[in-house]
Amino acid sequence: MDVAKKSLEIAKELGADATEIFHGKTLVKIIWVEKDILKPRYLETEGLAFRVAKNGNIGFSYTLHLSEDHIRKTIKAAIRSAELKGRDPNYVGLPAAKSITSNYIREDIRDTSLEDLGKIYNDSWSLLKGNKKVTLIAGSSIYFEGHYRILNTEGVDSTLKGNAIIIALFALTQEIPPNVVAEFLVERKRAIKVEEIVERLLGKAERVLGCKEVNYSGKPEVILAPSALEPLLWIFIEQIMASRIKAGMSPFTKESLGQEVASKNVDIIDDPYSEKSKFIADVDFEGIPTRRKPLVKSGRLTTILNDFYHAKLFDLELSANTIRFAPNIFDPVQVEPAISPWFITFEGKEKSLNDIISEVDRGFLVEQVMGAHQADPVSGKFSVPALAVYIENGELKHPIRNVMLSGTIGDVLKNVDVISKERELSGMGAVEAPYVRTSGIDASAVKAPLSYRIQMKIANLLLRLGVIKF
Repeated sequence: MDVAKKSLEIAKELGADATEIFHGKTLVKIIWVEKDILKPRYLETEGLAFRVAKNGNIGFSYTLHLSEDHIRKTIKAAIRSAELKGRDPNYVGLPAAKSITSNYIREDIRDTSLEDLGKIYNDSWSLLKGNKKVTLIAGSSIYFEGHYRILNTEGVDSTLKGNAIIIALFALTQEIPPNVVAEFLVERKRAIKVEEIVERLLGKAERVLGCKEVNYSGKPEVILAPSALEPLLWIFIEQIMASRIKAGMSPFTKESLGQEVASKNVDIIDDPYSEKSKFIADVDFEGIPTRRKPLVKSGRLTTILNDFYHAKLFDLELSANTIRFAPNIFDPVQVEPAISPWFITFEGKEKSLNDIISEVDRGFLVEQVMGAHQADPVSGKFSVPALAVYIENGELKHPIRNVMLSGTIGDVLKNVDVISKERELSGMGAVEAPYVRTSGIDASAVKAPLSYRIQMKIANLLLRLGVIKF
């Protein structure tokens, strides 16, 4: 039985004005490690999600039970949800589009086992065992495979298939207090070079070992590492989502297209076809054909991210950015579709990271920022504590903890003068970012009380002597 087509018939019978069926089969094999304890999980789910139009609005519901009785109850719940919302004056129905088969299943990794995933972590742990710089504290090795179908009453009948291996490692620097360093990787091949992952992790740890206390206040040159750029970048990404614009949670409007929002030295691109992405797709989760597109080109805003509803509302070109993935939810059937980029990449004026650092007289290489999600969504203002490395006369000197950075994401983007040739995955594989050099950020740091600094020196001496152990 074709359960998706059968569900369309049931929805029509129950009085739906229009219906979208999302049929999903998801397989996830996970090795999650915490405190050297391997926690394997095997998840295999199948379900149906419904977006049902009734009386000028759309309701959502899903079920992981595929009996006709459960399908009927779930569709009724979606219809009732639409009715309770009341008529939307901007209601546009569901999209009509050509049917597309998007198949990015890599056969050579389909037999990846939990044992294979455990070996990836064990190999990483073996390479770091006894290391005096870091202690591996957590990590995950994941095999993800998805088979999805979108079917609606407007003629859409598209499929999306894809798989990938996703690796994350988290470590603490061996000092008191420690800093966290992390490394991410998305692969679509069996031969995974664990040594390279560990080498990159150690390189990050090396830069942030031995934090010093300083007093500082000023507007320095700032190099944002990918792990620091990514959370700040999301302030801007959310500002250019049509749903945020409609809700008044953005400084932008449709008329902002073409306006200067960043430096001419950087292009920001949404790429649904990148091999580095966790899921590659030729079609979005409404059935709209995807495309690689600049969000910002030569400093000017070129795309407002949208779904079918908001594209019609603002008379925008369809950007095909309806996505059903969400953090910590592996099964997209359980996720109501929302606007989001597929995978963010950068192009622009490039130099090597070493050359970029060598041109800074005094400034900071910012490794991490905390709390960027609390930034004001309209102004883009942020004030965040950061872990940074002080740069003097073109050389990395020493890391500094609790540097306060204040500014706006607009100033950050507009003042970028160069990006690095080097790229790193961050945001659990949602962004492949360079190091970017920018200015216009206020930075300040204050030394901790002398008694605290003395306590930390004693604690680190005891750690080196082996009296205190991680």
